[in-house]
Amino acid sequence: MVNNNIKKRAFSKNDIDLLDVINTSYLSIEDIKWLKSRRWVKRFLKIYARELKKRNNEKKILEKNISKVNDDDIEVLDFTQSIKLPPKEVIEILDFTRTIDISNVNDIADAQNSAKKKVKFERFIWSSIITISSMILIILLMVLINWCLENRKTNNMVESIYEVAKLKEVPPISQNTENNQTTNKKDIYENISVLEADFDALKKINPETVGWIMVPGTKINYPFV
Repeated sequence: MVNNNIKKRAFSKNDIDLLDVINTSYLSIEDIKWLKSRRWVKRFLKIYARELKKRNNEKKILEKNISKVNDDDIEVLDFTQSIKLPPKEVIEILDFTRTIDISNVNDIADAQNSAKKKVKFERFIWSSIITISSMILIILLMVLINWCLENRKTNNMVESIYEVAKLKEVPPISQNTENNQTTNKKDIYENISVLEADFDALKKINPETVGWIMVPGTKINYPFV
């Protein structure tokens, strides 16, 4: 006997096909309602379909009629539409049930439970991966923030040292104006600029200060102790 809810509603061809598939697969709203996302519903359906097929291999054809659809099937249909899962995809996943006898209630229950366990396990794995990845990301962000703070602290310290040191570059006293390509060590040292710094002020900051080093073209320009 056709349910009154079915009589009152107008269904599209896709809806009717989907209802037929849902009814044939014995899919209840409890089996999929606990899944909140579209992706997990699809995953459950695929695993459920595979489990049913495994349990009902090479059994006789079971034909059903759309008039046997009940309120649970309508609820499954509405839920499927509410999460915008295309009926065509559900039909493609479960359509094999049209050629399988799944009248054995124990096989159906086992397939449902197995599908739920596998989906829950997959969700646990993905949740663990996301949690671990989030923790690693947080740690990396903390390291990066700490590095930026230390870098800023170092830059501020270096700037204050520059102010105290009153660093000044003194040009070489004599220049080697010869054009020959050979120079001796004395000539090289004569052409190197000299750095002057207020080491008395630097020693007040750190008594172990012994000199200043600068390498042109690099960031090396600070006192050493």
